[in-house]
Amino acid sequence: MALPSSGAISLSAIASEFGDSTPNSINEFYRGGSLVPNSSVNTNVPTSGQISFNDFYGASDQLWSTTITNGYFSISGFVFVFYNGFKSGTSEDTLFSSSSNIGSGNDTTVDFLGGSNLIVLGESSVDQQSGNGNIVFEVQGSHSNSGFTTMKIGGLTFNRTDASYTQGSSNARWVWSSVSGASPFGTVDSPQTNTSVVFE
Repeated sequence: MALPSSGAISLSAIASEFGDSTPNSINEFYRGGSLVPNSSVNTNVPTSGQISFNDFYGASDQLWSTTITNGYFSISGFVFVFYNGFKSGTSEDTLFSSSSNIGSGNDTTVDFLGGSNLIVLGESSVDQQSGNGNIVFEVQGSHSNSGFTTMKIGGLTFNRTDASYTQGSSNARWVWSSVSGASPFGTVDSPQTNTSVVFE
């Protein structure tokens, strides 16, 4: 949860947001250091030099966030496969590689992976009603299995260490398989216009 955008900010509130244990010092909280992510939401926090509490208005422990305007696509064959969320460009994911570009995002430049383009942030499933789909996060370029700890979609938290990670010829991707329950991106039958996704 981000710090307030106005009013009083205390050192203890800053420490709580960025997970620092006592004793606390304002000089521990330079952007890009061990506590404050060098992300677009924290651009007012300096990387060195003079630092004050007012620099932390709206600052957050999150690495990157985006709001997906969900798209939907389905392919019929031996079974129907449904795609929900966002896809733009050429996906190397087995299921999303056959889908059209769908949805949009208010920010598709992934800050914590060097500003690489977002390729897929969505779900593929065979049965939209019972769930058990695959959540896919795919980014253009070469990236190691690091950079974030969790991906939060609505009330759901996906740990990076629970995902299957693959570095393809052009893209890196993380897949959380057989996720039960309703799609966090909504379905064609039960559409959800926008989905907020936060990486920490």
